[in-house]
Amino acid sequence: MSEQAALEELVKKRRARHRRQLSHVQFVKRTQRTEKCPPSLIIPIEQQQEEQSPEEENNKDECNILRYISIGPSTENDHWPLFSWLWLVILIILFSGELLLNRQTSGEFFELYPLNSMIGPSVETMIQTGARFVPCMKPVSAMPTGQRYICLDTTLMNETLSLLAPSSPALFNTSCSLEDICGMIPFRLPGVPDQVVRFATPLALHTGIIHLFLDGAILLIISVKLEQAINSLRTSLLFICSGIFGHALGANFAEPLTVYLGCSSSLFGYLGYLYIDLLVHWKSTKKRLQRFVKLFLVTFVCFLLGLLPGVDSYSHLGGLASGIILAFFLMPIKEKAPDLKKRIIVYFVRLCSLCIYGILLGILIRRFTIIQ
Repeated sequence: MSEQAALEELVKKRRARHRRQLSHVQFVKRTQRTEKCPPSLIIPIEQQQEEQSPEEENNKDECNILRYISIGPSTENDHWPLFSWLWLVILIILFSGELLLNRQTSGEFFELYPLNSMIGPSVETMIQTGARFVPCMKPVSAMPTGQRYICLDTTLMNETLSLLAPSSPALFNTSCSLEDICGMIPFRLPGVPDQVVRFATPLALHTGIIHLFLDGAILLIISVKLEQAINSLRTSLLFICSGIFGHALGANFAEPLTVYLGCSSSLFGYLGYLYIDLLVHWKSTKKRLQRFVKLFLVTFVCFLLGLLPGVDSYSHLGGLASGIILAFFLMPIKEKAPDLKKRIIVYFVRLCSLCIYGILLGILIRRFTIIQ
């Protein structure tokens, strides 16, 4: 019995030692292979993308250009902002041309008598280069075409003269017709002003250095990022179409004998686009209320600046309205390959937006031409 007991004791010791050696090893029941558990350690890239969390997927695919707190739009798209930088260069070149023309006509680069508060050329030079001046676009009773006006060259005299001043006998030989004052392209019919191209030419002109600096800064802050998000073609169409619509509205309701120029109406078109972008992507936008308030405050401040003398608030309003309308036509589609029903709805909305813009612009131009 003693030998059997000793043998059992030896077996127990060996089992205990064996358990101590395998104490760090854990045995579990083998699970069956599922679709989420690939048999290989090499996981396909497509499967990794499918296993991403919804938040990561939303952040990756989110195309809302207002998802940051700043007003300037920014997305993961990387379109090169060709139009914004090219247009800024064009603005600088054309403004330099304004100053050179003012130098030729008045002897100074900047208008000093009377002083141009924006540090720029004279009103006569702005008209010659293409500012929005209603008497050059249609007959106006306050400035008839048969009357003679002060020529630009007479401003070299020491006496301060006004463009609308009656022609004195001393200046009769140097007086000019309205067509000479307007410059640019000649009237199609003698004595009938018809330079409707002035709905578009003011977008490339500015009243002075301060005006150019403000518009250029806003152009770099908003337009560059917007162009990176929606590409150069959409940005250029939004800029030009909203600017023309804004000046068309301003020409109907603003003071007809005041000179207006600048691309502020186009910049308000950008703001109108941002409102629709925020509305379309409202659910997927973080801090959406904060962004709406900030966008509203920027718009409100810009409209307050439009109440200053010499600023056309009607063109600002027209630019904002046209930006809202054109946003439905120019906004990119989030889905790469929507189904047929969604595609039909998208193109129907785009067509309606384009038709509304065209009809309203046609009404404004028609009203402008028939009302004296």
